Amino acid sequence: VSTLCKHSGEHLVGVACQGEGWAWHSQRVVLAKLFFFSSFDNHLPSNVYHHLKPTVAPGFAYSWLELVSHRIFVQRLLVQTPQQKGWPLFQVLLIDAFTFLTPFLRNADLAKPVQLFYKGTLRVLLVLLHDFPEFLCEYHFAFCDVIPPNCIQMRNLILSAFPRNMRLPDPFTPNLKVETLPDISHAPSVIATYLDNISRNIKSVGVLLHMTVM
Repeated sequence: VSTLCKHSGEHLVGVACQGEGWAWHSQRVVLAKLFFFSSFDNHLPSNVYHHLKPTVAPGFAYSWLELVSHRIFVQRLLVQTPQQKGWPLFQVLLIDAFTFLTPFLRNADLAKPVQLFYKGTLRVLLVLLHDFPEFLCEYHFAFCDVIPPNCIQMRNLILSAFPRNMRLPDPFTPNLKVETLPDISHAPSVIATYLDNISRNIKSVGVLLHMTVM
C-alpha cells in the first residue's frame, strides 16, 4: 500500500501484479478503501485501474468491474469532478472493458466466465443510461468504434441515450416529419476525438494496400 501511495504508472503496476500468489480479493478491498475514502486526485485511481484492466489481469476482471462501477467512484468522476474533467477518465475504463470483450463478442464465443462479465458490463451501461445519459451521448462514437457491429444489444444501449432535458417526439404521431423538428438543426455535442480514429483507420488501410502492392 505504501508503494501505491508514493508511485504511479507502469512501475506501480509492476510491483502490484508480480507473482502468481497475488490475493485478488484482498487487493480489491485495499484499492477500494484507498481510493473511495481518500483525497487522492482522480487520475491516480483511474490510472491504476487502467493498468489493471482485464486484458492485462484477467483474473482480476470481476473485481475490476466492481471497482470501476462502484457508486462512489462513478459519482466522483461523473458528478463531483468539476468541468467534466472526470469524464475522459471513466471513458478510458469503459473502453478497457469493451476491448476485453471484443474478441469474444466478434466470434460469438462466450464461455460462462465471459458471459458473466458481459452481463455485468450491460448492467453498468444500463445504470449510465438511466443516471448519466449525457455521458453516453458525448462518447458514443468512441464506444461504438470499439464494440463489434454484431453486438446489437450493447450498441443500442449506448445509441438510445439522449439528454435528460430533451423531450423526444412521439414516433407514432401522424404525418411526423423528422426534418421539420426544431432540434434537427442543432449539431450534437461530441467530446470523443472521432476524427483521430478515422485518420488512424485510413492510415491502416493505406499500409495494407501498400503491402498488397509490394
